[in-house]
Amino acid sequence: MTDTQLKSIATKSLERYMGKDPETNEKANVQIVSVRKVWTPYNGNVIHVVATAWGNPQQFKARWTEIDGWMVEGDPTGCPILDGIEW
Repeated sequence: MTDTQLKSIATKSLERYMGKDPETNEKANVQIVSVRKVWTPYNGNVIHVVATAWGNPQQFKARWTEIDGWMVEGDPTGCPILDGIEW
């Protein structure tokens, strides 16, 4: 899989995960800044991204694993990743 294909798949998947703004019905409009795919013995394939969304220039980190799906840095909805953890 090329980096372009990985970026396209990650963008579409992360947009589905983030959903739409309930007030404006606007989709997340994810823009991937960087993407990296690795394999680990515990989680299988893992995709790390740095992205922007909702037209906000502030970048955030997100990670997708075969086991947990998407986890977004700073997500207060039960995400096990907390602000300040290096990944």
